[in-house]
Amino acid sequence: MPLVGVVMGSRSDWATLERAASLLDQFGVP
Repeated sequence: MPLVGVVMGSRSDWATLERAASLLDQFGVP
């Protein structure tokens, strides 16, 4: 199964990307 990565430019990006990471987790995307 392909893996998906979330790439951030800086720590401050986590506030935006946290929701995306949560959705990927909910759909079972590794």
